[in-house]
Amino acid sequence: MYSKDQQPLLTTAMVLTGCEEKNEEYYLNNIDSANKKVEQCNQDLGKAFMVSDKGGIEKVEKESECRAAMSAIKKDKKLKNK
Repeated sequence: MYSKDQQPLLTTAMVLTGCEEKNEEYYLNNIDSANKKVEQCNQDLGKAFMVSDKGGIEKVEKESECRAAMSAIKKDKKLKNK
């Protein structure tokens, strides 16, 4: 097994791997994930809008993964229409 000194490092590596930021290229290759991400972003935006949380609205609008997913969906539609 692992020594006590190795366990925090292994746990940190596992957490960082799962939290990797997804970019437009990732979403372009995983359109289902892009659609799910945009749906989540729209839900978060709707919640922030309902309580007039301007900071929350800006946060969602500026979130890089939301923007990447939306851009990938637009590009995918253009590619499919050609």
